[in-house]
Amino acid sequence: MRGLSVQRCLAVILSAVVCASPALPVIAQGTPPPAPPPPIGHVAPAAAGALALPAAAQAVLYDQVNSANGSFILSQNSTDNQYDTQAADDFFVNLGSNSWQITAVEVVGRFTGGSGPASVTTATVEIFADAGGLPGYRLFAQTVQPISGTAATGNFFLPLSPPVRIASNGTYWVAVQAFQTTSWYWYWDERGTQSQSASAWKNPSNGFSTGCLNWTALNQCFQNEGPDLLFRLYGTTSANQVTPVLLSLNPGSAINRAFTLAAHGIGFANGATIDWTLGATQHISTTLSSSTNLSAAILAAQVPGPYGGTVSVTVTNPGPCGGSCTSNALTFTLVNRTFLPLVRR
Repeated sequence: MRGLSVQRCLAVILSAVVCASPALPVIAQGTPPPAPPPPIGHVAPAAAGALALPAAAQAVLYDQVNSANGSFILSQNSTDNQYDTQAADDFFVNLGSNSWQITAVEVVGRFTGGSGPASVTTATVEIFADAGGLPGYRLFAQTVQPISGTAATGNFFLPLSPPVRIASNGTYWVAVQAFQTTSWYWYWDERGTQSQSASAWKNPSNGFSTGCLNWTALNQCFQNEGPDLLFRLYGTTSANQVTPVLLSLNPGSAINRAFTLAAHGIGFANGATIDWTLGATQHISTTLSSSTNLSAAILAAQVPGPYGGTVSVTVTNPGPCGGSCTSNALTFTLVNRTFLPLVRR
């Protein structure tokens, strides 16, 4: 009887120990999420910069496919938005003509990662006006299918239709961003020599923790990277002017006094006029300082009352133009107080 009681006691004790033991954690079974792609990559410089196939038979307007440094930067719209990135580089339109008509962009790039055939179905091409050494006002955006044979190489030839018309004597930026639905990542090859400003990069959701949420010089986002990217522009030159874009007026208001009106925009040409519409339209001659800035003398008689009235202001280039010669309109206010410059919204 005593032995049996001991056995029962041991059973009770063991049972209590088992019941008091903590339960094992439940572990989910499945594939872990893929690791994010590294934003930059490197190879031996001699292996970078070769184009997969010859460009289509078009004139080269601008060529920056040289001096590859063996580095490359991620520039893609992915399925995971926090790792979306975009790269851009600038170019200057010389004075050999009044305008360029860009019909194609060619970029040197590559794919990394993934376990299947690399390819991209579309890429976005954007053209921006320069804003103090970074991409500014966007002039053009188009989703493009790379021509056959380039989608799988990473060296894209991207035809633009309609073409991009931009004025001479100005700095612009081109951005290329691949649209990816697979685990392959597209990188734009870097260039060791700098022309104009350093290339720019951004990661709006800051998935790579660089702080480059908006356009920032690439070599500030990643030390010792860049400074430029490899690309070419194709198309034709033209004696035609372009349709100007009016971005701001300074001042944006006045009444019953003479002053100098400064206009800031894109694509202004020699001989452009300020179109000053207050009832009838007066065409006022201008002084051009660059393709982005001009000024005109406004007489007191051209800003009469009534107080609170408005003037519609446009800029017209001399023709012929590739499209309209007249810009968008901004509104100048007839009041006698100081305002910040009027800026296009």
